[in-house]
Amino acid sequence: KIVDTWLKGYRYKGRLLRPAKVKVGQKNR
Repeated sequence: KIVDTWLKGYRYKGRLLRPAKVKVGQKNR
């Protein structure tokens, strides 16, 4: 499912992209 892909992070043009929520969580650390 697309939702599962977003939660786990998906590859785009060879790069691993993750949802904005994940990026924000890493910045808060």
